[in-house]
This record gives sequence, structure tokens and C-alpha cells, in this order.
Amino acid sequence: MKINFPVQLSEIYISIETGPCFGPCPIYHLTISGTGDVVFEGRNFVASEGVQTRQISPDKVKDLIAAAFEIGFFEMANHYNSERIFEILPDNTLDLKEMTVTDHQLKILNIQIGGKQKKIHAYYSYPKRLDWFYHLILELSGVEDWIGCDD
Repeated sequence: MKINFPVQLSEIYISIETGPCFGPCPIYHLTISGTGDVVFEGRNFVASEGVQTRQISPDKVKDLIAAAFEIGFFEMANHYNSERIFEILPDNTLDLKEMTVTDHQLKILNIQIGGKQKKIHAYYSYPKRLDWFYHLILELSGVEDWIGCDD
């Protein structure tokens, strides 16, 4: 995805939306604007239900965008919902199987920048660097206390 810089801070949004799972997974929607406005809507299994807001510096938003480029966010697949398992069969052939699960939590990570958008549905077997980025968003936005767990 080609992004034409410079981009106005008002044209940058980073968001996370989580879905339910079989258990007490925190369900929330988080939006961070390029100007540093943070809006957290706690829906279920979070420490702070309802809408919470705070302000972070645009430099933290810049750091998140830089991290997105560093991990290749814009080049990643749009959906991660199964695991590929390679197996050597008794007849000496290589087989590929897809394993899916139904008890994980869906995390939708979305970045809008300069009129472009990339949305990733991370359900199962997504890259570790995407999980790292997800936790960086939580850390730099300062919403960890509102979630209230080690998500």
C-alpha cells in the first residue's frame, strides 16, 4: 500500500476492536487519532465500562505509525484465522493442512492514514510481530488500566 507523505495528523486513525471468546475476554473499542485523542469504549469484561477519553502526544502516534511500517503492517494478510500445518506423509509427500479453532478472541486492528486504510482481523495464528504491535498500541495509548487485565 502506497501512502503519500506528508499526511495531516487529522487524517490518521488507529483503532482496535475486540470480540468475545469462550470466557472472560475483554471486549472494547479503542480509537486513537493522529492528534492524540484516545477514545476507549469498554463493553464487557473490562475494568472501565463505558466511554473513557484521554490525550496522548502526537509523538506517540508517530511512534505507532513508525512501528506499523517497521513490522510490515500494511503488507500483512487481511485475515489470520487458521494455522498451516505441514506434514510428511508415509508415501514421502508433503501435505498442507489448515487447522481452525473457534474459541479465540478476534482482534481487529485498523489504521487509516492519508486516505488509505488497512484492516487486519487477527483471530488465530497471526504473526508475533502483530501481537507485539497490538500491545504497543495499548501501552502508548495508556488504556491498560481501563482494560484491567494482562490482555
